Amino acid sequence: MGYVHGVHLVDELDEVEGFAGCGELSLMQHEQIAQNELASQTEQAAMPAWTQRVVAAEETGTLAPTPAPPPPMPPVDAAAPQRRAPVICAISGSGGCGKSTIVATMAHTSSLLGLRAAVLDLDLMFGNLYDLLGVDAPRDMAALIEPSAAGALTEPDIVATSMRVAPGVTLWGPVAAPEQAELMARPVELLLDVLRRESDVVFIDTSVFWGDAVAAAVAASDRCLVVGDAAVSSATSASRVIELASRVGVPRTRMSAVFNRFGARGADEDVAMRFEIACALSSKIRIADGGQDLAALMAFGRADEAVGQTSAFATSMREATREMLVELGCAVGPWGDMVADRATRTERPRIRLPWLREGDQR
Repeated sequence: MGYVHGVHLVDELDEVEGFAGCGELSLMQHEQIAQNELASQTEQAAMPAWTQRVVAAEETGTLAPTPAPPPPMPPVDAAAPQRRAPVICAISGSGGCGKSTIVATMAHTSSLLGLRAAVLDLDLMFGNLYDLLGVDAPRDMAALIEPSAAGALTEPDIVATSMRVAPGVTLWGPVAAPEQAELMARPVELLLDVLRRESDVVFIDTSVFWGDAVAAAVAASDRCLVVGDAAVSSATSASRVIELASRVGVPRTRMSAVFNRFGARGADEDVAMRFEIACALSSKIRIADGGQDLAALMAFGRADEAVGQTSAFATSMREATREMLVELGCAVGPWGDMVADRATRTERPRIRLPWLREGDQR
């Protein structure tokens, strides 16, 4: 002990009631008592609840009432993040099987069912989805390369590279200069993240060659449509692309075998079954052949008219799209009800992506 302002601390402490005459032994006794109490509390805490009640009854002579159960925890969904739009990716191991036509018509079908469909053409080098969707002035998605270097895309960046197709359908891609395709992995990743928050469903068309952008998009997909037709190599190439998709992390349960142009010459039941057996997937879709009528409509960018007809192609496309959207959790009702109700629905606030044609109030 020392002195504080001329007063000896030992003398002052001895004058405190209950402390006078306490030496080192008394302090050690206090420490021992505190340690014993702590050990007793620890031992009690380690006991099961029912054992603690019995011990307490022995000490007090009465059994304490059972404590009330804790309040129920809030459901896990209450703290869950906002639902993200499903991603549907069309893949194939050979060109010319109709992936782009399927993506274009499924996007229009989703729009007619009341959803906002974002479409990405990841055939980055030579894709022509903008032709099939009737876009007059295509925009270069490579404009996203520079802003993506900052780690995020702004709304003006996204809107500047988008193309209005129809109410509820907006397109991005491909790039104007094919040599820039290899730089698109990061921009596509950032764009896809935004579109999954702001749209209701995302459709992706791919190329036969997979760069980093395509592989990442396939890995992030909720449904892979493995598209094939009656071509001789279609079944074999489909098997190979399924294996590739599996290696990038897509389970077979998220894949569907899509036999396109069913009913055309040489595309009968036997051929379709051979394709489906080669794919060995539990989910199977058949899209009826649209013939020359479909080819003429798609040549003029009239995919919306193609799905609005009463043809076998339009019927099979509408049924397949609606069933898939329901499986993926999209809020769609019967076809006729959704089309009639389309103009009266209200939507949650979103960023001002160009979903609408000028003057459309949806």
